[in-house]
Amino acid sequence: DHYYQDAYDTIGLRLGNGIAYHYGKSNYYRGPEITSATLGTDRTYIDVTISHRGGNDFTPATGITGFDVLNSSEAKLTISSVVKIDSAKLRINLSAAAPAGPISIRYLYGKSPTITGAVHDNSTLQLPLEPTAVPIVVSE
Repeated sequence: DHYYQDAYDTIGLRLGNGIAYHYGKSNYYRGPEITSATLGTDRTYIDVTISHRGGNDFTPATGITGFDVLNSSEAKLTISSVVKIDSAKLRINLSAAAPAGPISIRYLYGKSPTITGAVHDNSTLQLPLEPTAVPIVVSE
């Protein structure tokens, strides 16, 4: 994707906006970020809260990819779907209830994460949801 003209145009606009931000001509240069995650009482879903910088909503509403849910030994749990709840929250639905113990999530982790349904904001730059550098602990 990044070798095509449309991708170069997008990257150029984002880079230009980053420079504008540095010189005080733009209010943002980064995409939205995950600020918290909460495990449902029945442990079958996780609500993820997103903080916006340039936009105030995100897409897609369904078919969101790129998330991992980990148990205490960092084994991946099976995700059945990830869907938008509202403009600042999405829900990770698990195939089965999460086991007892700590749970964490990560987004766009690793060398080749699945990004067919990556989250982007609704700013004019359609900035992506920032990947997590380390797993985010999910509160119960």
